[in-house]
Amino acid sequence: MDEEALAEHDGLTAMQRLDSQTKGTVFPRPRWITDAMWLQCQCVEATLPTFSRLCRSIINNKVQWELFVRSDTPYHFMKSKFDPAHLGMQGDNSAMYKEVFPWEKLTTFQRLIVIKVLRPEMLTACIRTFVENQMGTKFVSSGSFDLRELFEESSAKSPLIFILSPGSDPAGQLLRFAKELRGSTLHLDMISLGRGQGPKAEELIAKAQILKGRWVFLQNCHLAASWMPKLQTIVDNFNKPNSDVDPQFRLWLSSKPDPCFPVSILQTGFKMTVESPQGLKANLGRSFGSGGTGAISEKLYDDASKGPAWRNLLFGLCFFNAVIHERKKYGALGWNIAYEFNDSDLEVSLLQLQLLLDEEDAPIPWAALRYLTGEVIYGGRVTDDWDRRCLHSLLHRFYCSEALEPGYNYSHDGLYHPLPGAFTFSEVKAYVAGLPQVDSPEVFGMNQNSEKVYLEKQARDLVNTIISVQPRLSSGLIGTGKSSDEIVLEMASDMMRFLPVNMEEIEDDDDDDKQPIKKDQKKTLADVFKVASVGKDTKGRASMPTTPAQDLEAEALKPLFQSALVTVLRQETDRFNNLLSIIHKSLKSLCRAIKGEVVMSEQLEEAYNALLTQKVPAQWKQAAYESCKPLGSWVQDLIQRVDFFGKWSEQVVVVANHALKPAQPPSRTPGAPVTPVSPDELLVETAKEHPRSFWLSGFFFPQGFLTAVLQNHARKVGMSVDSLTFEFEVRPNNTTDTEEALNDVKQKIKVKELGFKGPLPPKEGVLVFGLYLDGARWDMSSLSLRDSLPGQRFCRLPEIHFLPTENANAPASQSVSSVGMFQREKEPEQPEKEMYECPLYRTSARAGTLSSTGHSTNFVTAVSLPTDHRPDFWVTRGVALLCQLDD
Repeated sequence: MDEEALAEHDGLTAMQRLDSQTKGTVFPRPRWITDAMWLQCQCVEATLPTFSRLCRSIINNKVQWELFVRSDTPYHFMKSKFDPAHLGMQGDNSAMYKEVFPWEKLTTFQRLIVIKVLRPEMLTACIRTFVENQMGTKFVSSGSFDLRELFEESSAKSPLIFILSPGSDPAGQLLRFAKELRGSTLHLDMISLGRGQGPKAEELIAKAQILKGRWVFLQNCHLAASWMPKLQTIVDNFNKPNSDVDPQFRLWLSSKPDPCFPVSILQTGFKMTVESPQGLKANLGRSFGSGGTGAISEKLYDDASKGPAWRNLLFGLCFFNAVIHERKKYGALGWNIAYEFNDSDLEVSLLQLQLLLDEEDAPIPWAALRYLTGEVIYGGRVTDDWDRRCLHSLLHRFYCSEALEPGYNYSHDGLYHPLPGAFTFSEVKAYVAGLPQVDSPEVFGMNQNSEKVYLEKQARDLVNTIISVQPRLSSGLIGTGKSSDEIVLEMASDMMRFLPVNMEEIEDDDDDDKQPIKKDQKKTLADVFKVASVGKDTKGRASMPTTPAQDLEAEALKPLFQSALVTVLRQETDRFNNLLSIIHKSLKSLCRAIKGEVVMSEQLEEAYNALLTQKVPAQWKQAAYESCKPLGSWVQDLIQRVDFFGKWSEQVVVVANHALKPAQPPSRTPGAPVTPVSPDELLVETAKEHPRSFWLSGFFFPQGFLTAVLQNHARKVGMSVDSLTFEFEVRPNNTTDTEEALNDVKQKIKVKELGFKGPLPPKEGVLVFGLYLDGARWDMSSLSLRDSLPGQRFCRLPEIHFLPTENANAPASQSVSSVGMFQREKEPEQPEKEMYECPLYRTSARAGTLSSTGHSTNFVTAVSLPTDHRPDFWVTRGVALLCQLDD
């Protein structure tokens, strides 16, 4: 929508709009409505006549929409008409309820539109209700299969095909079914296809034709694309009139959905979708299931030789397996990386549990159980250190001596708990069947905010799937008569106007005290660094003689060049110059291609579509920093970053000019005493080299900046960089860092004001601002971590002091990324408050590529934050610090 359409659907009446224009009166929308929600409301109102008064109702009738947002069943809630009289709201207050939105007149599908816009976390459940009402319950129930029934329906000439999904492994199910049916698995031949395995598979099938009653299971057919035509020929031969196939023979196949899999085999075979169960109830039901699908049999459960703790730990292990599977639904809050745990992990853990409990009257080896299960079996799949920490915290809930005591619960709400040892196998299955369909987030260590994040993501994925199958009919933006070409040209023109061509072209309009630069002074950071490169080649070696004047300049700027932070500034400036160059070049080429002056290449077409869909073009991403922002927010963020480093560069240039031509001392009256200047006064009077506080989020490579801070301190005190680490102290500003201000993450950070204005920085270390807490909040009264407020996932963290200190416990090879990890737990003196080692990430995605340090490239460092809870509380919450948000 363009500006004119947005202004027309601002939700104000004519009188309110007049007051807003003449008196500056502000008519705020409800706080729970985000900018994205409001924009969607305006879009719906502008395009669908039924919603013509939606925005006005939201602005002026807050009570109606507060009731809507609190409803647990908004789909059914909108059936009834909103009547203020039923609430006892009459008399003088009745003016507030003139703008009643008639949602009772909406069709069932139009109700879904309102829910999608204002209650996205409820969309999936409401769509389920909608489909159930319109088409029947069979379209919303997930089907299951029984291997015995399928086997009895199948024949030797029709293969049985497992269609795989992530995290599924039907091999264990098939082995258990084979043993249940015939008492052993000797008749089952299994082979995993891949390079060179085709002939071996063909040999197994031929052998099965000679021997009677053989089964052949070919796993992962999608990995043997070149052998699939041969498999198709073999299966086609089964169905020839004269073929002689043993009636007891069965060919089992497994494959992911892949174009290489023969269509004819799909048409003749029995297809079974092997999907990971959804929810704790389904996961536990699968573990204790029947029909060849359960990992726990009645015979295994009733094994009395394992001791009295066997049943309790067996159930706890299955519950732990279900929990770590279901945590994936919470995205980055659950696991940084979505690991594909499968059935074999549970089966091997069961075998280990059996082995360790075989000894009679021996104490339970808790350390061995936790190590083998959490570090070797399940932990063997975990590549992220912070995910491994979370895995151990979760496992400790189920493998601990307290779990054997009466009254122990797996969750704080008491809903999930160990079962009494006297429970029979059938009673366990009955307990599992009676579990709620909707999981409590407490059992995962989460809160309701995390559940809301999951439901919103689920709804977003559903809507994106629906959109992906729709034809592309739109030719422009809603509310405008512009074509797609005109929109892209306008966007490109705006971006080229607001973004500088390079860092040297930035002008600071806010700096009133800026002194004019003389002709013989350095103008840019590049001019300053040319002094260091005079007489040297590209590798820094002397290549030609220099003049005495050049030597004097180099000597005067030597302290500046030796600063690691100035080196980081130069590197960051070079990266931003490269990014700005690529953006301007691609936008100019795109404009020419739209006008028909040059050919529209594949790269330009991708950029064209990206601009239309508010995404960052791939070419820009390759040269840019890590970010998950949409295009509009990304450009605004880039402008802020460029301004911050431009201001920093100006300060370095001023310091360089001051060093080359120091100012004359002020004249004083003859005979007057000389007043000594304090170091603080000198620091104020002299141009500062660095910002007062650093915007860590603005760096291309924040890890490099933190290393530079340690390098400067190491040179100052004469120590090795590897022997240093950071201590952290949160320094809130009592005036600006109020509870409301910290929780209002929609408010933009004033980067220049926080970075370059205010009180003097500390003499040691650096101040850092602009970080956000994900999954927790900062409490100003206790100066510690607290649980998030309802509906509030993110919270801004006040300014924090990074102080380099000696780390006697850190190994010499430890890098800045891993410094301080779990260090607080090793200190002999415990502080008054416990410390939570909070990982700091560049983006909310958290996942990245594994670097040489053993950490994700998205990981920056670990920050110690005080807390009144045990650290495990925040570990299972998935609490982390972020450099930037997604919008």
